[in-house]
Amino acid sequence: MPDDSAPDSLPDSLSEFLDRRLPLYAYLEPLWLGKRVLEIARGTRGAELLKTLGAARVVTSESGGEGLAEHFDVVVVPAADALVRRPGAVAGWHRLLADGGRLVVGVGNGERAGAVGGLGYYELHDALKPHLSVVQMLGVTPFLGVGVVEFEGAVDALRIDSRLVKEPEPPVSYVAIGGPEPVSNLGYALVQLPWTSAAAAPSVPAAMGTAKTQVTGAALTSEQSRQLEDAAAAYERFAAGGKLGKIVLIL
Repeated sequence: MPDDSAPDSLPDSLSEFLDRRLPLYAYLEPLWLGKRVLEIARGTRGAELLKTLGAARVVTSESGGEGLAEHFDVVVVPAADALVRRPGAVAGWHRLLADGGRLVVGVGNGERAGAVGGLGYYELHDALKPHLSVVQMLGVTPFLGVGVVEFEGAVDALRIDSRLVKEPEPPVSYVAIGGPEPVSNLGYALVQLPWTSAAAAPSVPAAMGTAKTQVTGAALTSEQSRQLEDAAAAYERFAAGGKLGKIVLIL
C-alpha cells in the first residue's frame, strides 16, 4: 500500500522529519484521547505516537483493515491516495467504526502543480460523504521558518510574518475527517518538527544529500525528495550564519 512515512534506510532523525503522520497526529490529539484507534499504515512509529497522545488502544494494519472483527472509535488512513479509489475501500473502513466513530483519511494534493498521483479536494470529500454525516477538510502546507522570541518580554500570541513569501504555498496534502458531527476547536496551528535533532547529527547536509541514493525510487516519494533538497539547502544557509532555523507545518 502507499506509504507516507519515511524509508527505513534514512537516519532516524531524518526519517522522523519526513514522516508526515507525526505532525498530523499531534495536531489531532483530542481525537485520540481515550479512544480505540485503528491505523491503516506501515511501520510502528505512528502507533507509538498515538499511544503517547493518549489513545487507549492502537491496532496497526497494513492490509487495509481486512479480516478485523472488532470496531474502533477512530480509523486513520494517513496515506490513502491509491486506496480511496479502490471499490468498497471507504465503505470497508466505515464498517470498522463503532457507533459515533470517526474516519481520518489523508492524501497527497493531486491539484498541486507537478503533482504525481494524489487526489483533489472534492474527490476526497465526495469519497467520504456518502458514508458519514459530516466531513471536515484540512490542508497541510509545510514551510521553512525561523523562530524569533524576546527573552524578557511576555509572549501573549504567535505572530506569523509571511512578507518574504511572494505567493502562498498550496497544500501538499488534504486530510478529511468524517463523523457524526464536526470536531470542535481544531482551527489553525503550527506544529514544529524535530529539526534540531536532525541538524545536530554529524554530517547532516551529507546525510540529506545522499539519502536519495540509499533508497529505491519507489520508496522515496517526489514530495519527500523535494523536502530533503529544501532541508539540505536550508541547513547550509543557516549553518553558514551560525544559526539554525525551525521547520514547521501549517495545518
